[in-house]
Amino acid sequence: MRNSNITTCFPFQAFVAKGGKVNFDGVVYHTCTSLLSSFVLLDTTASFTRSYLGKEGVIFKVSNATVSMLNSSVRALDDQTMTLRTSIINLTDSDLGLGHGNFSLLDSNATLSSSSIGVSMGTSGITIGRSTVVADCAASAPSFWIGNPNGSGLKIVDSRLTFHACSCDISRAIRIGDGRWAEIDIDGGSLHFEGCMSPSPKEAYATLV
Repeated sequence: MRNSNITTCFPFQAFVAKGGKVNFDGVVYHTCTSLLSSFVLLDTTASFTRSYLGKEGVIFKVSNATVSMLNSSVRALDDQTMTLRTSIINLTDSDLGLGHGNFSLLDSNATLSSSSIGVSMGTSGITIGRSTVVADCAASAPSFWIGNPNGSGLKIVDSRLTFHACSCDISRAIRIGDGRWAEIDIDGGSLHFEGCMSPSPKEAYATLV
């Protein structure tokens, strides 16, 4: 699909790509019922170039898929969520943004190049579970960020996050407001900053929480 608009205008309606391969180049996804509309990628290989999903907001679901994004964005508003499960995600010069819904990356592998994933309000936070993430710090925003934290913060469960070119500055990789109301919670997971000396567990805890 190239240089096209996709519009859904009925309650609880979803755009679903299941199986095979799909390519979106210069595509904009609109909806008339923003809080009830979903964009779903299931058992498929999908690529996005210069595309924008969720001009009025969208629930974004990915399951058992391979997704590549270049110069593209996905927006979820208010309580809309994004759930990426058992998938391979590659973002280049792209971003995934939410209002105050939850972002979840579960049982997946993700690569972020000059890209970011953020929650502007942060009520439900970001969850990374049983996944591997490799990211650089080349985007204007941190790789993972929560703008106004008043809830769950960033939870990392049984996952490994590796960051490149961050100048040993965690705030270039992960930023959670001013840190007063939310935290980074690591349960069986790890953070690695290439080119930096690893602090002792006690020092790491003091830095991250």
